[in-house]
Formats: sequence, structure tokens, C-alpha cells
Amino acid sequence: MISKAAILSNTCGGYLDKYRKRASFNWEKMQLFVENRHRLNIKKQVWSFFESDPLFYTSSSTLSLFDEKELTSKQLVKFLNSGLFSRIQEMDFQNRIEFYVWKVIFNETEMNMQLNLQSLKLIVLIFVKYCRGQCKPDEEFANLTFPKGFLFNVATAAYQSEGAWDVDGKGIHIWDSFTHLEPYKIIDRSNGDVASDSYYKYKEDIQNVHDLKFDMYRFSIMWARILPDGYRHRINQKGIDFYNRFIDEVLSKGKQPMVTLYHWDLPQPIEDNGGWLNPAIVQIFADYADLIFNHFGDKVKWWITVNEPMNVAAGYGTSVLAPGLDIHGVGEYLAGHNIIKAHANVFRLYERKYRIKQQGSYHFLGINHYTSVLCTTGESGRKPSWERDSDVLLYVDPSWPRTGTFWQRIVPQGFGGLLNWLKIQYDNLPTFVIENGCGTENYLEDDIRITYYKV
Repeated sequence: MISKAAILSNTCGGYLDKYRKRASFNWEKMQLFVENRHRLNIKKQVWSFFESDPLFYTSSSTLSLFDEKELTSKQLVKFLNSGLFSRIQEMDFQNRIEFYVWKVIFNETEMNMQLNLQSLKLIVLIFVKYCRGQCKPDEEFANLTFPKGFLFNVATAAYQSEGAWDVDGKGIHIWDSFTHLEPYKIIDRSNGDVASDSYYKYKEDIQNVHDLKFDMYRFSIMWARILPDGYRHRINQKGIDFYNRFIDEVLSKGKQPMVTLYHWDLPQPIEDNGGWLNPAIVQIFADYADLIFNHFGDKVKWWITVNEPMNVAAGYGTSVLAPGLDIHGVGEYLAGHNIIKAHANVFRLYERKYRIKQQGSYHFLGINHYTSVLCTTGESGRKPSWERDSDVLLYVDPSWPRTGTFWQRIVPQGFGGLLNWLKIQYDNLPTFVIENGCGTENYLEDDIRITYYKV
């Protein structure tokens, strides 16, 4: 029985709890609905509403939960326990309340008193949140502490930090070529030739990691600094020596190194032979990984194969990411297929040859999360592409706070929902947030970034 209804915000108070504060529920009209439910054709209205509302993407089988003439308490309970609500709980609905803000349950100007099912949806969703205890009072969050074993991590990527693009035997990679040959594709025409100069200032960087009391340092190894041509026939010893010094410095500060094997910087000679479009790269990548494990695996216990594989593949379906091959509708699929195979091949290599001896691990989830979006069904654009093939349109709630990055909004409830979903879906597998952050236009007075991390 629903004995009381009120707004329960996903954030349970705090920075974004404007919905609970500004909204109220007209209980008398809910009673009016109960008294007159026999006059409403619930099934027909639910069908039309589910078809039109992108939040409810379900089959007609759900409609069998409803009687033609009335919605009983037993049917409501059955509906709440259905597979549909498992899907709803994975989605964000809080910010949609801003658009509905408790619309009148009944259109009183019409004699037939048709039910506004958008409002009914909100009532039921809030009922689910309330009954399943997903929200806790604000005071329960006041003294939360991080659990034992929780690790704070900081991350960099070789091309974005090292610089030294043409020294000590390093080869050319696709981002060198992309930014040198087509600099106009970068908004400020910048590149990674110098970056933050970490190749020469890595000790200072690692000291900063130590001073900030982080537990881990995630960084990537630049493929072309180890193998200038990309292939194992020519090894650059100066590159090996640099990363040995780098890792030793991390360990000397009591930090755990987490190493990414590939962070977008494919050696140009490999790209000239097809890059990630060529199935041969599966073994080429394994040869490179084998060399890295052999030289550094006794010091490194946490490994990542490919950073953001979707964006790596996108470089073969769009012109805005290296190597910038706009073979849309084909390139990203071929590249994605080979990336998955290369990842699996390297995982098996490590399991077979190194894990027992080196005691390292790939057995964890790594999440790069910056923002969240809403989605609905529909085609995107006219060109064949994975975006169009997905039949999904992405959009944002305009009320979500902006950042200094055009595509990023502050959506903490999306991040929390993702973490909870992964915990359940993957049986509480160890999880690392390996990238997260907020871009700002002001480097010093970065109130937006402070808000991003607080919420």
C-alpha cells in the first residue's frame, strides 16, 4: 500500500537536492485516481505511453500485467517486481522530474478524467526507490570512510605528458603524424612534442604524486619509444632504460605502478601497414606486450592492455582522432574487432607465461568516466557508422551543470549508478576508476572542478 508519497532525490540531499525542495505531491488527486480507476482504460494508455517515452523501452508483454479496467495493488506489486523495473533502476530519472514537476495527475478540464501516466510513472518510481531503501538520510553519509584496501590513483599518458618526441631513439607514432601534418584538427593547434616535459621531469612528477599521498600511479609506456619501428626486430635500449628508471622512482616512493600498454600512440610504420585494420596487428601487439612483460613485469603488478578501445577504433571511422581515417561504417568495426582479439591474445599470453611467476593481474574492471548522457531510440546522421547502426540518440538534461568542456556535464548520479551496476553485474570484481575529471576554462579559480569532485 502506498501510504505516503514525496520526492526522493537520487542524491539524497546535498548539492543537487533541488527536486525534493521545490516539488510536492497532491495526495488528494491520487485518492481521486484510486476511487475512479474503474473508469480508466489503463492498458491502452500504458501502451501509448510506453511507445512514446524513451525511458520505457519494453515489449508488449509488459502490458499483460495490467487489467483492462483497473490497476489493483497486486498488479502494481507484480509490475514493480517485473524485469522492466530492473531496467529502470539502471537508468537516470531524477532530472526528468524537472520537466514533469508533478504535473496534475488528472486533466480536470476533461470529463473522462484521463490519467496522466507521466505522473503515475514518477509516483511508481519514487515508490520503488522508497520501498527498496536505495536512499539514505543525509546524516548517514556524514561520517562515511573509505573501506580498507581502497586505493587513490593518479594517471597520465605518455604522449600527453612525456614530450621528448624525437630524442633518444624514439620512433614516430600516429599522433606525431596527426598533429604535425594536420595541426588544424586540434582546437589550439597544440601537440605533444613537449607536453609537460615528463621525460626530463619525471622525478618531480612522481614527487608530486607522493606529496599528494596517492597510493598508485597509472601511466602508459610509449610503444615507439621501446620499438621505434613498432616491430620487435629493433629494440631501443634507451627507451627500456628510461622506463626502468621511471618505475624504480615510483616504487621508491612507496607507490604501486599501474601500466597501460597502449594509450593511442601506434608506431607509424605499423599504421603504414594497415594499423588496427590489419589482422596481423593481433600478433604484433602480443610481441610488443611480451617484451614489456619480460622487462618490467617483475616490478609492475597491475596491467591495462588498451586505453579506451572505442576511441582507438573511432580513429578509423572519423577524421577527428588519429590516424584520422574516415572510413565510417567499416573502419571502426574492423579496428574494433582486431582490438578485442589483440586484448584477449595478450591476456592469454600473460596468464600462460607470466602471471604465476610475476604475480601480476588483469583481473579487475577499469572505468574511464567523465559524464553521463540520456538516450532514446533513433538514427543519428546519414552516414553509415556505429553511431547510426546503434539506433540510439544521445542527449543531456539542460539543467545539468556545465563544465569547461563542451561535451561534459556534471552528473554524479550517473557515475554512482554505473558503479553500483558494475558491482552487481560483475559480482563485486575489483574496480578501478582509471580516468575521471573535469575540464575548466580557468586554471586557478576552478570552482567548477571543485564542485565536480564534491558531488
